[in-house]
Amino acid sequence: MKRLQVRALAHAFGRDEIFSDIEFGLNAGEVVALVGPSGCGKTTLLHLCAGLLDVQDGQIENGFANPASMFQQPNLLPWKTTLDNIALGLKARDIGKRERLLRAEALALRLGLAHGDLGKFPHQLSGGMQSRVSLARALVLQPDLLLLDEPFAALDIGLKEELYALL
Repeated sequence: MKRLQVRALAHAFGRDEIFSDIEFGLNAGEVVALVGPSGCGKTTLLHLCAGLLDVQDGQIENGFANPASMFQQPNLLPWKTTLDNIALGLKARDIGKRERLLRAEALALRLGLAHGDLGKFPHQLSGGMQSRVSLARALVLQPDLLLLDEPFAALDIGLKEELYALL
């Protein structure tokens, strides 16, 4: 069974303890929300679960084979087009150019981007469109674990609702 298990997790940046004694489990198909005030370590915890930071104390067992993350900011590569930003992870997995571009295009269109948007660069896209590209970049990998770090926080309520529905 696929499972993410966090036990007795603690993390600090220098002398600043971010959190300690964090424990939870997540099974495939479950949704878990981390709630807390700004600066309490939610992003750090997600980065640890994603393997972007090294565990200092405690343990994380990730039984998911294909995780993906979506962050607060879209973090799109400014020199790559919409289509190439979406297909980036597929390229890293050595999927052929034709196949990765077909997959990226199909998902982009499904998420409400237009054909004309696929050749645009990030600076030519609205904030909502950039969020769609970031979501597509995560989903095109067909993850079995999706870690979301307030990905729609900067968007208006209507667009937030639309993207949550798409998700």
